[in-house]
Formats: sequence, structure tokens, C-alpha cells
Amino acid sequence: MSKHQDHKEDINIGEAYSKAEKFLDQKKQPITIALGAIIVIVFGSFYYFSMYLPPLQKEAEQSVFQAQKAFAIDSFNLAMYGNEEIIGFEEIIDTYGSTTVGNTSKYYMAVSLMHTGSYDEAIEYYKSYSPEDHMTKALTQGGIGDCLVQLEAYDEAITSYEKAANAYVNDFSTPIYLKKGGIVAEKIGDYEKAVKFYQRIKTQYPDSQEGRDIEKYLAHAKSFIAK
Repeated sequence: MSKHQDHKEDINIGEAYSKAEKFLDQKKQPITIALGAIIVIVFGSFYYFSMYLPPLQKEAEQSVFQAQKAFAIDSFNLAMYGNEEIIGFEEIIDTYGSTTVGNTSKYYMAVSLMHTGSYDEAIEYYKSYSPEDHMTKALTQGGIGDCLVQLEAYDEAITSYEKAANAYVNDFSTPIYLKKGGIVAEKIGDYEKAVKFYQRIKTQYPDSQEGRDIEKYLAHAKSFIAK
């Protein structure tokens, strides 16, 4: 390589470093702000999940116990709103909403509202709840379906029951929600959809409680299609 080429490469490298320094100098403040934000997020997350949340979770677990006892004996208003002696699910959600107890309390609140006839509010709580496993996901969708039936929103109810049946496929809850979906489908005259639900129970869940008499429901729905 000639001295001319060496000199040219030295100039190019020098220009590159010069441009890089100029760029960093121009962007110094935004880069510093971005790095500062990352540090705040990292340490903030560490503090929140390692130091702030665990004691809050423990406090929530202690606070919710009495509301759960009231729920277990169907004292739904007491479970939801509490009294001078106990904290209800509503207050648990407001105070400990970021904890798993606060999240679970949304499900309890939804079920309690459904049992006391507040179906629109129940649906809102069902939707705000984040299911912790496939079974509670199925129960949540099924609960929404039950509320929609009471509100006479039958098409939406059928959709919710179908989601509930498929959220956690098993021998217990799946045939329950398939049968509910079929009954509501018959109610609005959609007998083909009803047959679809009933047939699935007959084929896949013949030994379930719903499967034992599903032939009767299947024959009834089919009789309307034949007409």
C-alpha cells in the first residue's frame, strides 16, 4: 500500500471519528435523558416488584379473608361492600388493585353482582378481571354469558358460551357451556347452531352429566330443522 493510500485512510478514519464526536455532542442531551429513563424504569421495576408489592400482597391477603367468608355463605352484599368490621371486595379492589388478591376480588365482585341482579356491572368486573388460569378464563366467559342471557342479549351470550367451552377444554365445564349455548340458540330459533353444540356433547362428552340426556335435546333441535 502506498503512502498516499495510507494518508487517505487516515483522513477517512479521522473524518469518521470527527462525525461521530459531532453526532454524540449534538445528541448528548437526548441520549442522557434516554439512559436516565432506562435506569429509572429498571430500578423502579425492581423496587415495585421486590420491595413494594410483596408486603402489599400480604396485607391484601389478610384483609380479604372476611369478605371471602361472607361470599362463601352467599352474603353477597356484605362480601361486596363490607361493613364497620370487615372490608368488602370493592374496597379491596380500590386499595390493592395491583395485587393478585385485588385481581381475584374483581372475579368475586362480578359473581356477587350477578347473583344480586346487577348484570351490566357484573360484566364490567368480569371483563376487568385477568384470568389466572384456563379454568377461570372459562368461568369468566361463562359468567359473562349468563349475564347476557339475563339481559336478553342472546347472540352475544351464545358467543360467550362458545368461548367458555373452548377456553379450557375438559369433561366438566366444556359440556356445561355447550349445552347452555345450545339452549340459548334454540331460544332464538337458531336450531342448526343448537344441533352443532349438542352434537359435540354427544360425540365428545357422552359420559358427562350433560351427555346422558343430550339425545333428547338433539332430537328436539333437529325436528325444527326438518320442518
